[in-house]
Amino acid sequence: MLLSLMLIGHATNGHGSILLDVSLDDGSFDENAVWVGVIEEDISSSSNQKRWVRKSTQEFSVAVPNGDTNSTLVFLKKNCMPVVVSLTPDLLETGMQLKCSKGLSIRGSVTTDSGRSIAEGRVSLNLSQVLDFSLPDPSLSSWEIQEGGSFEIRGLRPGRYEVTVTSPEYMPAIEEIVLVEKDLRREMNVILAKAEYVTGRIVDHHGSPVRGELDAEVTPLESQTTAIEIEFDRDDNFRIGPFAEGVKVVLTAHDGQNRRSRPVEVQPPAEGVDLLLHRWVILTGKFRNPDTGDPVEEFQVTTSGEGRSGRTVDVFAPDGQLELEIDDLSWEVEVLATGFLWWTSGRYISLEGRETYDLGTVDLEPVRTVRGQVIDGTTRLPIEGAVVRRIAIQDGIVSSWNFNNVVGTTDTKGEFEITGLPTVGGLLTVSARKYQRSSVPVVDVESYMEVELEPANGTISGRVISLNGEPVYPASVSLGPSYGIRNAEDGSFIFDGFTGSFSMRASAASGRSEVVKVTVEHGEHVSGLEFVISEVGRVHGTVEVLFHDEAARVS
Repeated sequence: MLLSLMLIGHATNGHGSILLDVSLDDGSFDENAVWVGVIEEDISSSSNQKRWVRKSTQEFSVAVPNGDTNSTLVFLKKNCMPVVVSLTPDLLETGMQLKCSKGLSIRGSVTTDSGRSIAEGRVSLNLSQVLDFSLPDPSLSSWEIQEGGSFEIRGLRPGRYEVTVTSPEYMPAIEEIVLVEKDLRREMNVILAKAEYVTGRIVDHHGSPVRGELDAEVTPLESQTTAIEIEFDRDDNFRIGPFAEGVKVVLTAHDGQNRRSRPVEVQPPAEGVDLLLHRWVILTGKFRNPDTGDPVEEFQVTTSGEGRSGRTVDVFAPDGQLELEIDDLSWEVEVLATGFLWWTSGRYISLEGRETYDLGTVDLEPVRTVRGQVIDGTTRLPIEGAVVRRIAIQDGIVSSWNFNNVVGTTDTKGEFEITGLPTVGGLLTVSARKYQRSSVPVVDVESYMEVELEPANGTISGRVISLNGEPVYPASVSLGPSYGIRNAEDGSFIFDGFTGSFSMRASAASGRSEVVKVTVEHGEHVSGLEFVISEVGRVHGTVEVLFHDEAARVS
């Protein structure tokens, strides 16, 4: 505020001070009080805030030090420009008449991102930075948002202002505006983002809730325009926020027992987020190529535990040295590197009570490429489309199927090339339509292989029926894991050109049959098989305490 000064007179109060009579101009008197500061030292000194006095009448007196011309008077009134007056001998002889000056102003609106007006909240300015002293009352720099979402701030000097807009259930917005002399009125439209929260629990590995600490990383960081608060209810469920709608938040929980959770990424609003506390173990080891002695520099490490899927981490280690933090519930470590066979530590490594676990020096065996040809054992002609498969199951571990199941198909010349075999111990299974399946050991991975398949002219036929003997169509009849066909509308099926022993089963939308073992000799025709489809009961439900990157197998 700008106050015009007119000297009126003074009196002594008997305590070393002079009472200055001050009168507000008729046009400057309203419901807003006048704050008067008597500053005896540096105007920016925070210790002088105690000398502020509040006046709510049109005429009032201000006590100033008698004979002290080093003091300063500051007059503050909402929506008026502030005035700072140095006490001089001339001013001490008279009084003051004050007239408010509106100065520059900011007018604007507050809306949601959809354009809806927000009519509840406040707009605040950082007036203390512009004035070089602290305000005696925060309300001097704060304005309510009016009906329709509008606001107007008056009484501003030229300068740089930080505008903060707050409203219940919305994220604060902080914007900067620079006012110059010609800016009698500046427009500002502010958009507030909806404030969202994340709820959930911190739990131990038994699923029991724990009241711990939460850390939150927000992306993008600039969206977090206010402090993050955490609340727990009586059941130790947490509520953390506020966050802007659409941001990504990574939550990590920890407690006072050296336990913490994996980082979990969520997008607010989110409910029922469980953060599982672990103790952590440093996994070490060195991986090398046994042929050359060189370290394996790039590989993937997967750690698995009971009831949850594996967690995979890409590692780049020029010296082949692994140092990875894993949770103490892990019981298996798998390593996969390009050009090498899959390696596993085997199940049930024990991490209980350990701070570190050393795998030692691990030799990853380089994969070998096998080349060869599949031919007809009678005509010696090449067989196109024969399937050449290498399967190796290590210690009965199901996941090894994915890594060790190497498949190739012969071309028009009957030739194949598959990569992924060990130096010794490889075994190939070769199969083709109308030929007997053959299993061939790989004696020398460097030698070109020739695989002969004997013709098979056996057939297997039958029907797929329901419990009451009616045909079931469509249905699929499998001849082991590698081959299956669709039946006909009357429920019948036929496999032509197969010889050997098979485990057969029929499946349909309504259920599946029992497994039937069938052996077909060369030239034999097995017929009259019936696969009875039984209705399958179905169970559905929810698996709880899963993290965003985890899956569960229900069997």
